[in-house]
Amino acid sequence: MTIPTCYPDDGVIRLRALRGDDWRFTQAWRNDPEIRDAILGHRFPVTGEMEQEWVAAVLRNHGNERAVYAIEMCADATMVGLVYLNTIDWLHRTADCGIMIGDKSRHRQGLGRRALMLLEAQAFGILNLRKLTARVAAYNQPSLRLFARCGFRREGVQRAQIYLGGEYFDLVLFGRLAEGDESCAASPAS
Repeated sequence: MTIPTCYPDDGVIRLRALRGDDWRFTQAWRNDPEIRDAILGHRFPVTGEMEQEWVAAVLRNHGNERAVYAIEMCADATMVGLVYLNTIDWLHRTADCGIMIGDKSRHRQGLGRRALMLLEAQAFGILNLRKLTARVAAYNQPSLRLFARCGFRREGVQRAQIYLGGEYFDLVLFGRLAEGDESCAASPAS
């Protein structure tokens, strides 16, 4: 039996396990203020050493509490972003999820929808989770639309939760059940 090196793809992108040298991409993305603010990332400069340690910590975790997948283009194996499951609760079968398309030249091409759909398939079909949650800044309109189009329901708002650029912004809470909600696959490209 051959063990696949990558997770299933949709013909355009695939999810794959994070690799030790992926920090070369992710460090630049985390230091880009536009991307950092969209994903509610670390607000201080991220050094190469810090990012290498983050990747090493993900790899040491072995999926116990989180799973981080690289988003890779099928055509040329270029890494363009990350999707992740954090705070995996195996008893209650829940996890927080998120997405980052770090390569800004790939924005507005529907890759976020594709990646989230593959993550849902992994979370619900392979890992047997029953609910995914997401937290999105109210100013991040593309992500608000993405999660809504992919069957996530708005479950609440934490008012004035995020401080950015001298202002406070709400944090929108989303949830998606494995059964009963529309699939991301049926949604138009975002």
